[in-house]
Amino acid sequence: PKEVIVRARQRLRELETSAQRPAEQQQSHLPLFDSEPPRPETSEMEQLLQEIEPDELSPREALEALYRLKEKLEE
Repeated sequence: PKEVIVRARQRLRELETSAQRPAEQQQSHLPLFDSEPPRPETSEMEQLLQEIEPDELSPREALEALYRLKEKLEE
């Protein structure tokens, strides 16, 4: 998924940056357990889907929503 690739690139940049620092400033290890797991970023498509209330849409509105989502996917 796109979010995984974005996060991997971000983590790679962090690791490359930390590799350039002096050894005493680097962390000796990564934490095994975080107090709170990282929350995945919500993609634009997920946000659009969350805004749709299918039970409240007319058939025409539902069709228009599908076309909008398809258009976003093709961008």
